[in-house]
Amino acid sequence: MGAAGCAPEVPSQVQSGFKMAEHSMPFANFAAGFDASEMDAELMQRMFGDVVCENAASPCQLTPGARAFASKANKSMTGGRCEGFAVMSSLFHGQKLNPVDFGAPLARELRAAAMAPAKTPEAAAIARQGILHLGMLSGTRPGQRDVLDEAQGLVQQLTSTARTVDDYSVLCGTVGNMAELSMLPQIETWSRLPDPALRQQVPQALRRYRVDRVHGLVVEWLQRETDAGVKRELFNVLHHMYTDAAQPIDAPLVAEALRHLRENPMVLTRQSLYHLLAPHMANPEVHAAFKQALRYELDQKSGLYSLVAQDLPPDSVLEVLSTMPSLARQFGGALKPIDERPAAPPASTPLPDLPAPAGMDEALRGAK
Repeated sequence: MGAAGCAPEVPSQVQSGFKMAEHSMPFANFAAGFDASEMDAELMQRMFGDVVCENAASPCQLTPGARAFASKANKSMTGGRCEGFAVMSSLFHGQKLNPVDFGAPLARELRAAAMAPAKTPEAAAIARQGILHLGMLSGTRPGQRDVLDEAQGLVQQLTSTARTVDDYSVLCGTVGNMAELSMLPQIETWSRLPDPALRQQVPQALRRYRVDRVHGLVVEWLQRETDAGVKRELFNVLHHMYTDAAQPIDAPLVAEALRHLRENPMVLTRQSLYHLLAPHMANPEVHAAFKQALRYELDQKSGLYSLVAQDLPPDSVLEVLSTMPSLARQFGGALKPIDERPAAPPASTPLPDLPAPAGMDEALRGAK
């Protein structure tokens, strides 16, 4: 007890300031696929010093014991590297390591992995992940020029050979992860690709940009876009961008959204449009469009009628329902306009006297 009493008191709470959203690694865990991700002689020497090398030779030749340790470590990493990522993130946060010392080499490695010839589907998948991770690495290090140079160089290389939907999906996802202003002209060029299937991949390139940075590009694109699939993807991305920004779309985008809604687009496009327009219900045009949309969704039995109805005032919902014969027959007077419904009796109206059922008097006298 005496020794325990001398120990410092354990605090009730410990807060390091480490936040997962800000300080964790910006890429997913992985088990294999990058040559430099395995424990080798160089890494062993860095961790333990020259003691792991035979005769301190250069390059380092591992001792038998060191080779056994590295082999065991590599086998244990076949399930992933989550613990290492956690430790390194903690060291970065505690300023024990400088992430700048790791960014450029990792960017070069990711670029090399992305450009390596893919002889198997697995290798192709690793290459795609390398491309996307390099974009995210660049996006999370906006001030690190060498990482940005690697990412932009990779995008330029891949753009010159991109032909398929998969090619553009990875390219646009990478640029979306970067959210680099200098890439906006490239996005604008892609938005004019003649093949609609390729253009459908381009909206994801806008995903992580600030809405004010891409507003002009988006409005101009919507004004000229004719393909329904591209509009679906573009409005879906806009919905998520403005939701993330916690702000409503402005007047030019409201006008474009209304114009496209009047064309009765595909169901997923309508869903995004309803989300974008809902904050503007005080706008008479939006209000009228939602009333028309409610009627349309009920006719189509699409399931979106509840999404529309929840943003309309109740009287407007009843007004729409009362104009639809099938619903009017089903619900009867409940759907009449409010001013045509019979007024409810006031709460103070006394209940009328009702005659007692036959035989009730005799039953009561018998009970006495």
